[in-house]
Amino acid sequence: MFYSLKSEKSLKKEINEYMKVGESDFMKRKIIIYTLVLILIVSIIVFLSLKGRNQNREETKKTDTFIENLPIGNASNLINEDEMLNVENVLKHSKIDNIDVLISWIKEFNKEPYQNTGMVNKWTKYNVIKYNEAELANRWEKNHEQSDSDCRMTAFLLLKDHLKMNQTIKDYGSYLMFDMDAIDNNKDYEVLKANRNDFITLFNEIDVKDLSKEEIKAAYNKKWKEYGISMKESNASLITVIMHDNYDNVAFLGHAGVLIDLKGKLLFIEKIAFEQPYQVTVLESREELKNMLFSRKTYFGDKTEEGPFIYENDKLLYSYK
Repeated sequence: MFYSLKSEKSLKKEINEYMKVGESDFMKRKIIIYTLVLILIVSIIVFLSLKGRNQNREETKKTDTFIENLPIGNASNLINEDEMLNVENVLKHSKIDNIDVLISWIKEFNKEPYQNTGMVNKWTKYNVIKYNEAELANRWEKNHEQSDSDCRMTAFLLLKDHLKMNQTIKDYGSYLMFDMDAIDNNKDYEVLKANRNDFITLFNEIDVKDLSKEEIKAAYNKKWKEYGISMKESNASLITVIMHDNYDNVAFLGHAGVLIDLKGKLLFIEKIAFEQPYQVTVLESREELKNMLFSRKTYFGDKTEEGPFIYENDKLLYSYK
């Protein structure tokens, strides 16, 4: 009986010791497994990171090559998918806002047949492009009950997150009534609604009654100062054509576009007007931009009216007279 009890105690002791050894081995195996899993996870993260960097380098290299090959003095309506993709990459490279929305607007406009409209499906000298306004209007209105975007809405879409204002206004004049109708009533342009007052403040007409020529010329710069409007520093800027209405005694923003400075070249992005094309133009200098804009008769009134004036953000670039 004593022997049996002793043997039983020894057996239990041996079992306990074995169990302890087993638990120890199990813990060791668990630690090893956890370590291997952690190494695997870290390796995957490093691999994906390096892969992402390589992809970014490749995309940057492709974008740089595209910029290098951009044909100065040429314009495109981005009908060609490759041209659109390349321009999209340039905009991303330049950290422009709401690119996906812009692309959707362009695709919607370009999906209709463009023959006989003057639109081009490849890079073409901008000074030979002649749009058929009536044909373009009929083309859009055939399948759309509401108007599309215009130059101001397009420029604002791309730069609205670059802009800052200390004060804003909510009332607008007659020169913005079609813009505001589109923003307020067309779901395609709801993206602009959250910054509605900023849009009005930036683009609303300016009272220039009893102002001298020099004061009219400086009115848009004064407006930026008055409302504390500023633009985030980047290679993108807002180009505006300020026109004078001598009858209503206002200076109004007749055209707007976005200028991107690219390694010795300039890319100007604009929507020509309501129901007219989106156009991307490659320019050599701001002087060439001036010549292109001043060649458009629509920006000129009668001889009693001042300007037009071309501004880059709040700086006067050129005055026609």
